[in-house]
Amino acid sequence: MTMMLTTMRPIILFACILAVAFAKADGSLGLQSDERPNEGESASVTLPLTLPHQPDSIIDESTFMHESAPITLGASSYPLKYTSGGHVFDLSPLTSSPPGTHKNGPGSQSQDEYYINVGAVAGSDSACSDATVCYKYGFQSAWNPIAKLSATPAPTFALVNSADVKAGFTLTFTNGDYASGSTKPTTVLTFICQDASAPTYDVKSADGKTWKISITAKAACPHASGGGLSGGWVFVIFVLVATTVYVMGGCLYKHYRVGTQGMESCPNIDFWRKLPGLVKDGCRYFIGKCRQLVGGKSQESSEYSEFK
Repeated sequence: MTMMLTTMRPIILFACILAVAFAKADGSLGLQSDERPNEGESASVTLPLTLPHQPDSIIDESTFMHESAPITLGASSYPLKYTSGGHVFDLSPLTSSPPGTHKNGPGSQSQDEYYINVGAVAGSDSACSDATVCYKYGFQSAWNPIAKLSATPAPTFALVNSADVKAGFTLTFTNGDYASGSTKPTTVLTFICQDASAPTYDVKSADGKTWKISITAKAACPHASGGGLSGGWVFVIFVLVATTVYVMGGCLYKHYRVGTQGMESCPNIDFWRKLPGLVKDGCRYFIGKCRQLVGGKSQESSEYSEFK
């Protein structure tokens, strides 16, 4: 037995050396297996698991721009409510989702294109990202924000006729940009009151410096400022309060001062008991009069005769 162990000792030692060698080889190839690398392994083991670094010039930013959300208003819009002479003009119903309303130019300028959106972004081009009116000349590809939403100065408000608030009003913009010149363009939006189902937009004139656009809409009509109660509601409230004070005050007075009980405490109870009969007599009298007038003075209704 001792002789056999002595003979196999080199074989066992060789087998142990092979096992250790295979174990080391398997550890160096850990990335090719499904097992997770141990924490003690070299950092080079994790390199194939990360994306290789690419220079910034290789990244195509246009890919991200095409996948981004549609252009939305990031800054505050110009005011949409204006007050003049005790009247309020609220333009918020004219605000729509971008790109707004598309129009062509007038007459010989019909090749020109406009996007108009009161209080919101007009147009889908990146140049229109802060425009309430965006304009493109003829067959050119460039768009121009001739009236801006949030740029200064804010538009100026003015009545068309100070003596008549229903004649309309204007918003004048001088905060836009136009590529053909360094001076700021002037864009005048004229709002005309009309009880129409849908607003209408009409480009009146454009000369490269001043644009005039007419907007006819119900939102351009004035309404009383303050939002107070009308005269009719004031009268109704007064009658209800006066009736409540009359009934409750009269009942309390008669109960504690006169000593009445139940219905006898109601103020003027005798009058209220007679009121149904008085109303009936009044109706009969009125009907008799009407029949007398229709049938002639010689004919008198039986109801009227009975009433007499």
